[in-house]
Amino acid sequence: MNELWNAEKLYTYLKNMSKLPPDRINATSSFSWQELLRNQTELPSLEVLQNLVKIAGILQIYRTKVFKLPITINSGWRSESYNKKIGGAPDSYHVKGMAIDFIATGYTPPMVYDLMDRIHFGGVENAPSWTHIDIRNSILRFNPQNIVLASHYSVAEHEKVFRG
Repeated sequence: MNELWNAEKLYTYLKNMSKLPPDRINATSSFSWQELLRNQTELPSLEVLQNLVKIAGILQIYRTKVFKLPITINSGWRSESYNKKIGGAPDSYHVKGMAIDFIATGYTPPMVYDLMDRIHFGGVENAPSWTHIDIRNSILRFNPQNIVLASHYSVAEHEKVFRG
């Protein structure tokens, strides 16, 4: 059975053990800390872990209420050195723990992008083989070359649209 750990508990574990917790340790009911920290060897800050809990929680809602099928996380937090190594954007929200790239079972990336474009407050990348979401404080849609496709709504406007 999987165990849920908050950011503070994981941070203490990482500081003491210097390794990722077992795969059965989750940030949400569906997403493990190992998925969110994949390919990382550096210690994230507590703030990064708190951000990861927030975005994983949002993705958990989408998994449960929108997709209703498993989601595979390709990339969560990236250290600055790892982000640079893989050619990530220098100002990537992954470095802050505020972005996730994922694949939704049963949906193509264009289908996921169309859904996220309508419901996600934050950034959404229209990528060919995955979907990127982030929790920036504005609505931004962009492609893999970081070309902005759309930018709209303030927080107040977004709330007005979704509250009717």
